[in-house]
Amino acid sequence: MSYGARLLFPNGNPFYIQDTLPISLIYKRDVTFNNSTTTFNLDADGEAPYIYFIRMDNQQAYAYQDINSSSGQRYIVSGLPTNTSYSFNARIYCFGLAFQTPPKWGVAFWDAKGRCILTNETVTLKGLTKIGASGTAGKVDYLNESVQGKVAIIPGRTGQVTYRTGGASGGGGIAGESYATGCFYDSSSNTTKIKSTLASVPSGGTLVTSNGTNYMPAYIDCSLYD
Repeated sequence: MSYGARLLFPNGNPFYIQDTLPISLIYKRDVTFNNSTTTFNLDADGEAPYIYFIRMDNQQAYAYQDINSSSGQRYIVSGLPTNTSYSFNARIYCFGLAFQTPPKWGVAFWDAKGRCILTNETVTLKGLTKIGASGTAGKVDYLNESVQGKVAIIPGRTGQVTYRTGGASGGGGIAGESYATGCFYDSSSNTTKIKSTLASVPSGGTLVTSNGTNYMPAYIDCSLYD
């Protein structure tokens, strides 16, 4: 850098690089999903995309990100694989690039253009970990992991299976069922279950194919943000 203060991590690496913005918490929001509310619209600050993490309080709940091909609106889809009435809660964490509001008191840093980029109140993205998968690669059930503590994941699709609805002897048709990420915190054991979860109404029948995306989501430690 040409001038100014320098912030370093304990290992000596620079915390801030000139002409950049740190990725920080934009908001965290509690959302209720049910038969009527199955989506949550995602925002963006101009051209800078945001990063979203989610945790749900139902162990069968799924979530993935999608986009409206006409409007370009991005959103999270979340629900339960059932035709019956349901309701569950989720917490969504949004991170992105954003200039900061200077605090009434404390420490603040401005860039060369006079924009506040960091304060003592800024909550930066940290503790990001990519989960491994212990199942069979290429199958929808390969993701089935337990993580100590309360975490939230970047939601995504995990695959699809197809069934022959007429049974093994033939007849009937072919039905597909999609899978997506689940992230359920069990307070009794202080663990979070991250798994590939059924994301459509079960059709039954004889399994024909099982195709997984091998998606292994990144997750955050929620204790750093709650």
